[in-house]
Amino acid sequence: MTGRIAVFLLAEAGEEPGKICCRLRPERLYRGCTMRCLYLHIGQPKTASTFLQNDVFPRLSGLDVALLPRVSNYRNHDARRSGDGRLAEQITARSPILWTKHKAELEPALLGTGSSRSRLVSDEMFFGNFRGAAEVLPHLRAIVEMARSRFDAVRILCLIRRQSTRLMSGYVQRSDAKLKAGQEDFEAFARSMCDPHDERYRRGMAWEYGDLAAGLLDIVGPAGLFMRPYEELRHDPRTFLGGLMSFLQQEPRSADALIEMLLHEGRQANVRRLEQDLWQARRFNRLSEGISRLDLLREPLTYLRRKYTAPSQIRLRPEISEMILRSYEETNRRAARLLNIDLARYGYVPTGEPEAP
Repeated sequence: MTGRIAVFLLAEAGEEPGKICCRLRPERLYRGCTMRCLYLHIGQPKTASTFLQNDVFPRLSGLDVALLPRVSNYRNHDARRSGDGRLAEQITARSPILWTKHKAELEPALLGTGSSRSRLVSDEMFFGNFRGAAEVLPHLRAIVEMARSRFDAVRILCLIRRQSTRLMSGYVQRSDAKLKAGQEDFEAFARSMCDPHDERYRRGMAWEYGDLAAGLLDIVGPAGLFMRPYEELRHDPRTFLGGLMSFLQQEPRSADALIEMLLHEGRQANVRRLEQDLWQARRFNRLSEGISRLDLLREPLTYLRRKYTAPSQIRLRPEISEMILRSYEETNRRAARLLNIDLARYGYVPTGEPEAP
C-alpha cells in the first residue's frame, strides 16, 4: 500500500488529520507521500542541543530547519538574561493566549512561509528559567493547534537528563555569576531544590519528567513523541541516532551514512566536566542573579578571591546524588512506564551505590 492510499483510508475511517502522519510507518512517508510534518525540538537545556543544532539537524534531507527562531518586539523582564529575542523563551514566559491573539506575528516566525516541505524547529529554551511542564505544555498545545492549518502532523522531540547531573551542569554553567560558587554553595543549592518547603515544588518542577511525558503523549500521541534520555546519546549513540533518524523520517540509506559520519567525528567533550563526578566552576566575571555592587562592598575578600583565583572544583558526592534522585524517584519511574524506557539503566533511580557514569 502506498503512503497516499494509506492516508486516504485512514481519513475515510475518520482518523483525525493531524494524527494520520504518526500512524504510518516512517518508510511509507517518503515513498511518494507528500504529507508535511512540523518537528519541534524543545530541549531540554543541557541535553546536547548544541550538538544536534550544529552537527545533526543541518545535515538532514527534505526538511526546512529553523534554529532558535526569534521575535524582536517583546520586552525582556528577566534581568538575568540578555533578551536576545529567542521566540521560545520570550513567548513561553508569557500567557499561551499569545498564540491566538498574536497569531499573525508568531505563526510565520515559528512555522515559516512559502515552503511545501516539512519543517524542523529547534530551541531548548522552551524550558528556560526553570520552566516546567505546567508552564510549557499549554504553549505546545497551542502551537499544535495553530500548526494544523499548515501541516498534516506535529511531532515533538524532547531529551531529558538525570536530575543529579542536570543540577550540577546548570549550576556550573551559571557559576560565573555566583559570588560564592563552590562545593558548599552547590550542595546548599541542591538541598533547596529537593526541599518540599523550599524550591522542590517551585523551580524544581522543571524536572518532573512524569508530568512532562504524560502531557506530551496527550498532545501528540506515542508515535508523535521522541522523548529519550540524554545519557543514551552519551553511552549508546548509534541506538539514539538510529531512533532519531527514523523519527525524523529520513531515508534509511542516507540516515545510515549520516550516523556513520557523526560517529566518526565524535562529540566535543564537556569542558566543565573533569571526571565522572567532578566539575570545574567558571571564573566570576559578571554582576547578575541578585548580586549588587553593595554585596561586593560587603564581602570584598570573597569577591577578590572569586575574581582572581582559580575557580573551584565541585564534586557531585554520592550522598548528594542519592538525595536528588530520591526526590525525583517517583516522577522518574512514572516517566519510565509511560515512555517504556529503562531509565534505571541510566541511573535515574537511587540505588545506594555510586552514580552511573
